Amino acid sequence: MKPIAPGKGGKFASMMMQQMGWAGGGLGKAGEGIVNPIEVQLRPERAGIAFGGRKEKTKQAKEEAKRRGEAVSSDSEGEGKQRKGGRKKQGKQFRNEAEHQDRERRELWSRPDRKMRRVKVQHRTYEEIIAEAGGNEPSGLEAGIGPIIDATGPQVREVASLSSALGDKGIPTSESTRLPELRHNLRLICDNNRILLEGLARKGAQNIERQKWLVRERDESERRRAKVAVDAQRVREVLSVVRDLEELGIQNEKLVSSGVEEEMDTQRLSDLIGLLKEKYGDEIQGLGLDEAIVAAVVPLVRTRIRAWKPMQEPRHLLEDFERWHSVLQSVDESRHATMNGHSKSDPVMTPFESLLWNLWMPPVRSALNNDWKAHHPEGAMRLLEAWQPFLPRFIFDNLTNQIILPRLSDAVEHWEMSSSKAPLHAYVFPWLELMGEQMTNLMNEARRRVRAVLRSWRASSGLPEALHLEKWREVFQDADWNAMLLEQVVPKLSSYLRQELRINPAKQEMSPFHLVVAWHTHLAPINTSRLLECDFFPQWLDVLHLWLTQPNVQFSEVGQWYSFWKAQFAKYTGVSELPGIKLGFKRGLDLINQALERKTAEGRANLPKADSTPLSNRGAAADPAAIASASANAESSITFKRVVEEEAAKSELLVLPLSKSHPLNGAPLLRISPHITGKPGITFYIDDDVVWAFAAAHHTASSNAADEYSPISLQELVQSAKLVKK
Repeated sequence: MKPIAPGKGGKFASMMMQQMGWAGGGLGKAGEGIVNPIEVQLRPERAGIAFGGRKEKTKQAKEEAKRRGEAVSSDSEGEGKQRKGGRKKQGKQFRNEAEHQDRERRELWSRPDRKMRRVKVQHRTYEEIIAEAGGNEPSGLEAGIGPIIDATGPQVREVASLSSALGDKGIPTSESTRLPELRHNLRLICDNNRILLEGLARKGAQNIERQKWLVRERDESERRRAKVAVDAQRVREVLSVVRDLEELGIQNEKLVSSGVEEEMDTQRLSDLIGLLKEKYGDEIQGLGLDEAIVAAVVPLVRTRIRAWKPMQEPRHLLEDFERWHSVLQSVDESRHATMNGHSKSDPVMTPFESLLWNLWMPPVRSALNNDWKAHHPEGAMRLLEAWQPFLPRFIFDNLTNQIILPRLSDAVEHWEMSSSKAPLHAYVFPWLELMGEQMTNLMNEARRRVRAVLRSWRASSGLPEALHLEKWREVFQDADWNAMLLEQVVPKLSSYLRQELRINPAKQEMSPFHLVVAWHTHLAPINTSRLLECDFFPQWLDVLHLWLTQPNVQFSEVGQWYSFWKAQFAKYTGVSELPGIKLGFKRGLDLINQALERKTAEGRANLPKADSTPLSNRGAAADPAAIASASANAESSITFKRVVEEEAAKSELLVLPLSKSHPLNGAPLLRISPHITGKPGITFYIDDDVVWAFAAAHHTASSNAADEYSPISLQELVQSAKLVKK
């Protein structure tokens, strides 16, 4: 073998080896190692080491062994040449057979087990098994054994082989390599029988389960057959009753057409319907017997409804319909249901609904249109209350939406306090419980009518008794009610009291006082107190001061006059207990005591006037708890307007509506002022929880309407109003 010179072969590997001291030749200190790189020998696919008895030494390995002086067998030398031509063929044959067996195993698992498959048994001979294992048949038992002595016969003899000595006897052995074909075939037989037995066991278990299922099906079929037989018998019985009903209906129809309605057998009709209800209630719904029942009662209903006056006799026929409806109720519920669940998507009426629509509705609609008056709701209400449980929703809605509500709406729209025959609430309130949410629009219209009446009301006419304000307060929110009175009533009362009431100890006219104070039951306490503090006590204290400064004043007469006015306030429950009213009389009493302390007329002539500033404008003298309580009773809704009003109340200010709106955005205008008249004060409006106040200081001739208002904080608004007050 020619050694590799340095620099030959792999350039990189040679350089590496030269750096480690290699100068060519064999590896190792004495050069006894291999000279050339390790050669790779390709083995057949899926073949293991020493497959088929082949050796693993390559040609290079044998040459290395010769170079080192080792002995190399000739079999090993010729093995490569001997198998060189057949290696490729043998490897391909082995691969094909292995792939075929592997494919068969996969197909067994992947194919659906629709039926038990019989496993194909393949028997092999001893020679085939040995050849498959890759070895050659042993040359004989004699190799390496020595002489064999046969001592089984009468004479001892030496034989050439064990098989010739035993003849047809079996060869006892414990080695697993002996008789491989028998062992292989027995294993196949055992595996095949095991698979067959397992398949039979599974099939037996399936047969047992199917037997149980068939037993259950048989029992269920028997139960169904028995139930069908019972149902068939009940259907025959029901059919007999229905035929009797049909015959009775035809008979009654003939009597009606002949004009002898009194001869109709109503008792038999009731008995047959009662029999269906008691014994065959389920069949009425399941078989749709409502048509037969309704057909039988039509002649009776047509006869009795002919002379019916719904407004005078609202419960006429009610007992009969109640009895029939109890029989047909389940059928109605299964189709449309009545008041609680009518299906508008199904336009088909049930026979009972058709009976009501065609026979009951015409006289009822005629009575409501011709006999019912909106200001006398009793007759129509008794009629609808009595029949409501039996009326389908669409019939009830037809009466209310097409007759009742339009008539009520027209009456509310044209109601006048002076000329109407009944108070406004008498048109609306009786229907609230019966009609519920259907009254929403009508109630809003009635509230608007109340506001319109108060807008045109005059203080000199006194309380609008015909309006019955105590009734309407129950249907208004507290905040809406107080805002409405503060806008429509309080300014009129204040103006009337200032202009018409004259305090005259000699001849006192009390009607203006009583007309104003009578509103205390409808006004918030704080508004009543402010009204009297601003428009009564200033004038009353001035007259008292003028009287006390007279030279010939009689204090006994002053005391009687003082007691007279306290008695007038005491006539109205709770008014005399208001903090502002108490303070007004206390100021008058203090003024009298000061006059009494001055003994001479000259001293009384210089008597100072009493302070007439309203309690609501005197932060030091005000009772915060009383004002807060009155405010809490006056309004309850939590809105930003409510927040503005509360902040204004803390500073003794009022927020008044102006009945005007912003010229551009339409927002309602408000005014914050210390006086109930709104003068002086600041105009503002609220837009998206932002206060926009009138900025007069910034207004010029070139400014437009939008520039007149600018956003300010709530605290700035209150402070500006305080400055205006001063």
